[in-house]
Amino acid sequence: MPGLIDNHVHIFMSGSSQADMMDPKATFETLEAKAANEARLMLLRGFTSARDVGGPVFGIKKSIDQGNTIGPRIYPSGAMISQTSGHGDFRMPDDESEHRHRQVEGLDDAR
Repeated sequence: MPGLIDNHVHIFMSGSSQADMMDPKATFETLEAKAANEARLMLLRGFTSARDVGGPVFGIKKSIDQGNTIGPRIYPSGAMISQTSGHGDFRMPDDESEHRHRQVEGLDDAR
């Protein structure tokens, strides 16, 4: 049934497992290709619009909008904001690297 709208989806994370995303050998390009395929599969399941609520999907959105990739109309929110150890914090205990998502500890930190 075409015309479905997914109002809460993480296309980038739906295309890969958590282990895939945390693999040190994974590149952004390979993960993005998996996410683009997931967007294509969403459209084939009838989802013509999707609100992506956290993830780097701007490149996929642009490619879909330009007609280069098959997928639903994407309305991205951008990067997640999460508290330390929240569902948007994928760091390992010994991980001190830079991250795409921002961790906040309360209202003042979020401002």
